[in-house]
Amino acid sequence: MLIKLQDVILPEILINISFKEDDPSEGELILKESAPDSKIKKLHITGLPEQSLAFTLDHGTHKDSKCFKQLSCYLNPASEKINKSCDLVIVMAAKNTWKVLILDLKSDKPRLKKTETQLLNSELYVQYLLSLLKYHYDQDISDVIFQRTIVTTTRPQKNSVYKPNEGRFKQSAFRSVSVSVKNYEGFVHVGRLFDKIQLVSKSTRI
Repeated sequence: MLIKLQDVILPEILINISFKEDDPSEGELILKESAPDSKIKKLHITGLPEQSLAFTLDHGTHKDSKCFKQLSCYLNPASEKINKSCDLVIVMAAKNTWKVLILDLKSDKPRLKKTETQLLNSELYVQYLLSLLKYHYDQDISDVIFQRTIVTTTRPQKNSVYKPNEGRFKQSAFRSVSVSVKNYEGFVHVGRLFDKIQLVSKSTRI
């Protein structure tokens, strides 16, 4: 599925995953944040399995930057709510299934309603991409599991789950993971970003 997904998304939004020569099962990517007020300029995510693909839905360096102000050029950029998106998507192989991480960087005191919208919009968009794989490339997406997560520098609870009170927002619950930051740089293992995760070994092929 990763090969087909890579074929349908723009190469410019892909984020490189590097692997150690002596241990190709432990990948690492660096998520960069350019916002001036961000306390996390670089987040190192480690422990990625060999079968992984990462990309951003917050791309802003394209020569036609207007195209990336919304999730699709067919959406009205003035409709701000439906165009909010997240910093990172990671699709990875897990035991008998696929895990999709929808992640956003938040320094201190994230605005929860805005965060809900960003994560949910991004998940809906990735679901659309996967549906293209299903109907045009005969890919099985029935066992795909999504995880919404934010990474913050807030420290009241190391790992918590935000669950909106209103019933209509139950589908917008997300995990909050706190990281320590030094010189605007933080590190986190991918396992911490999921409620529960069981990654495949490097010998597994899907």
